[in-house]
Amino acid sequence: MVVAIDGPAGVGKSTVAHRIASEFGFHFLNSGNFYRCIAYFALKKRIPVDNSSALIRIAEELNLSLKHDCLYYEDENIEPYLHTHEIDEIVAPVSAVPEVRAAVNRLIRKLYSNVDLVCEGRDMTTVVFPDAEVKIYLDASPEIRASRRLHQGCSSADYQTILTSIQNRDRIDTGKSVGKLCVAEDALYIDTSDLDLDSVTEKILCHIKENRRKK
Repeated sequence: MVVAIDGPAGVGKSTVAHRIASEFGFHFLNSGNFYRCIAYFALKKRIPVDNSSALIRIAEELNLSLKHDCLYYEDENIEPYLHTHEIDEIVAPVSAVPEVRAAVNRLIRKLYSNVDLVCEGRDMTTVVFPDAEVKIYLDASPEIRASRRLHQGCSSADYQTILTSIQNRDRIDTGKSVGKLCVAEDALYIDTSDLDLDSVTEKILCHIKENRRKK
């Protein structure tokens, strides 16, 4: 079974998806971490984000493995290095390159074939897993998302910087030629602006259980 969750940056997809995966004993996939890996190596190699051919080469040569739902590169858990303001600033243009997205999608399908999965990202419900049994779209205003990011303490940037970054990310994500952020026709839309994590999680759990009953 695949539960696919889409939505803009900072809406809480990862936290909610982790909770859902834990509830059902499913595997968890954060697709954004694959693009963050590419951004991470681009920064390490000082490759500018407008060098599409170099980014594509990184994506196609990306040798990642999974251990306990974490991404490993050469036997090292790479995920602790992926959530910095520097990566936040460049991951959107990196993920906007169609050939990069194609390479990442191939890798995702290879690593997660034949497993029960809760996945989250920008185009999980529309491109990567269009036949997912359950589709969810989480949303919230840019201001709410920036405030949440600030209070999470995961960025050293101030509120205005975080807000501007989120607005720029939204503009890029909704304007991509391939894999753009949009609401799938058969997705359950949830505005989380006035909801806490428990309420959002409960809504999704009820939706999944209802879906299972119908089948």
